[in-house]
Amino acid sequence: MGRRHVLLVTFPAQGHINPSLQFAKRLIDMGIEVTFATSIYARRRMEETAARDLPKGLSFAAFSDGHDDGFTMSDDIKTYMTEIRSRGAKMLKDTALSAAEQGRPVTCVIYTLLLLWAAEVAREVNIPSVVLWIQPATVLDIYYYYFNGFADEIIASSNDPSWKLQLPGLPIRLSKRDLPSFTLPDGSESSSL
Repeated sequence: MGRRHVLLVTFPAQGHINPSLQFAKRLIDMGIEVTFATSIYARRRMEETAARDLPKGLSFAAFSDGHDDGFTMSDDIKTYMTEIRSRGAKMLKDTALSAAEQGRPVTCVIYTLLLLWAAEVAREVNIPSVVLWIQPATVLDIYYYYFNGFADEIIASSNDPSWKLQLPGLPIRLSKRDLPSFTLPDGSESSSL
């Protein structure tokens, strides 16, 4: 097998970029080639704020997400997510094909939360993919159990102020305020996804 080459696709927000960069450093230390893909704006911000801290050997594939001067809260999030999906998918496919033509094929696509389309594109070009989980393990546990047997209890009981949820493997009981907002029936904070 030739040299391993990871295409690390990261949502252009600091909470996604920082853990992804740390992960990229570890991969590079293991001798793995890493191409870091994010928006043009995020790449520009990285150069301005952390250029000397970027790992040596890291290459970039920046793409326009339609907001090359940055996303503002007045911008429409649904339109933004549609744009990042279509433009990011094209970049991922083009980057993978170009790397293969150069004799350094991408051997794995790794993507952060909110970029599930990256797995679909990787599958189209026959590259294995995996999500890089950047949230606490407890949140992963909550998501898992929500979709595997606990959704009905959460939906039925979470409006009771005394309600607590005990999930297998967690030493604490969780209240409504401990749960990700999209799991709650009122969905009052669902736009934060």
